[in-house]
Amino acid sequence: MSDLVRSGKRFNIVVSILIAVLLWFYVVNVENPVGDTMLSNVPIVLQGEDVLREKGLIVTDLSRETVNLKADGKRKTFLTLYRSNVMINVDVSDIDQIGDHQLKGKVMPDSLRADTSINLSEKDNLSVMVTVKKLASKEVPVEGKFIGDVASGFEAEPVQVNPNKIEVRGPEEVIEKISHATVLLEGEFVKDNINEDAPFVLMDEQNNVIQDKSVSYHTQTIAAFLPVVRVFDVSLKVEIKSGGGATAEDAVLTISPSIVKLSGSEDKLRNLKELSLGEIDLAEVFQNKSQTFPIPFPEGMENRSGVKEATVSVTIEHLSMKSITANQITIMNAPDGHEVSLVDGSLQVWVRGKQAELDRLSGDNIRVLVDLTGTKFKKGQQRAKATVYLEGISDVGILGTNYSVAIVMK
Repeated sequence: MSDLVRSGKRFNIVVSILIAVLLWFYVVNVENPVGDTMLSNVPIVLQGEDVLREKGLIVTDLSRETVNLKADGKRKTFLTLYRSNVMINVDVSDIDQIGDHQLKGKVMPDSLRADTSINLSEKDNLSVMVTVKKLASKEVPVEGKFIGDVASGFEAEPVQVNPNKIEVRGPEEVIEKISHATVLLEGEFVKDNINEDAPFVLMDEQNNVIQDKSVSYHTQTIAAFLPVVRVFDVSLKVEIKSGGGATAEDAVLTISPSIVKLSGSEDKLRNLKELSLGEIDLAEVFQNKSQTFPIPFPEGMENRSGVKEATVSVTIEHLSMKSITANQITIMNAPDGHEVSLVDGSLQVWVRGKQAELDRLSGDNIRVLVDLTGTKFKKGQQRAKATVYLEGISDVGILGTNYSVAIVMK
């Protein structure tokens, strides 16, 4: 029994709703009574801005951007009104100078104004204050910036942008402040290139953002590309040639920089642990020496460190030096038919080693050979290269390789 009661109630509700809809439809479409309604936030739209720009002027501000319209008329007409794209059109094409201008708008579309069954009104009579200023334009550079970080073992190169300049147009006082446009790319633990059509912001010389809706530009985005490359740290080294009584164990070596960053093929870089700068002959190092070497970056790899040279400093420790006069000087292979003699029968030679060994050393242990093979005859005094030999004592060496003696040819 209760189920029948509930079913009867639902039927009565449905019938009541249907009757109400039919009555509403009858009132609106048959009786069509007079009434009023409000249209809120009807937008104000400017017309003739292109004509204004041709005059070198631009609208920078409106006293208001929307209006509230009151509509009086037949209720059936309101249905058409609600479906219409109602707006207030303000024509600025007749303005010829900067300043504030009071203009009256008109309701759009035109069919609404022509409809006599409805009356649209507004308390300020659709009046709008328009501010007009001098128009200016200029090209500004576009800069790209990356905000974030890359993954370990990767580096981000400078952001590339296209176009690298844009034209900005707007009020002269605003355009004068614009220094550049900035595109921002963001990422965390980035390993791959970033390629985006990104929005940009206008900035002044102090990198303050300039926001002004009256400023226009021909594009809303900039093509921005962030190259991300794999990098490896590679150590620098030098080869040490024993000489002058010293070995690598006697040398204290520093290289600056000691490491460089390289980018390139990961297969090649993975197996590249060191780069050799060259060789240092300890026979040429007296107490200490600094020498600059060009860094031999492999072909196909890019130097990411920004340096092209490395400085190698060498200091010899725990060894002593001694100057000895050598008198055993032999000249050989003199030019045929000519006599050659020494200007001075001795040569000062530097030797290095443990002090105990140096104390045993004398001029008798040193022999000097002057080989004139290939030397052309030149009358008079000249210098000839001399080779110095050490005999009879080990663990001591001759310092220097550029010895010479003065000779006279007759």
